[in-house]
Amino acid sequence: MEDKKTLILEHVEKSKKGNWDAYINNFPKFVEDLNLNIQEAQYIFDDLAQIVSKQREESPSNDPCEFSLHAHDIFYGMVEDYKNNNDEDDSLKDLIKE
Repeated sequence: MEDKKTLILEHVEKSKKGNWDAYINNFPKFVEDLNLNIQEAQYIFDDLAQIVSKQREESPSNDPCEFSLHAHDIFYGMVEDYKNNNDEDDSLKDLIKE
């Protein structure tokens, strides 16, 4: 579990040096390829929530890094869609493997 979290966090950090559009377009596929189960997704979401909260506290404008916030939002959507069995077209539930 820790290895997958590390891969996500490293991916976010490396992406900060690149193109925003490429990052947001490729992030879901990157996550899907990790074959996360719900426990792993929840664990990573919890860590991302702490990171975003810390970034807000440290920012003069109270804004977190947009790359971290995007990762947080994707994981939030994944976990919530999975828990609510959301099968809508825009659901992120399928990024979590059974």
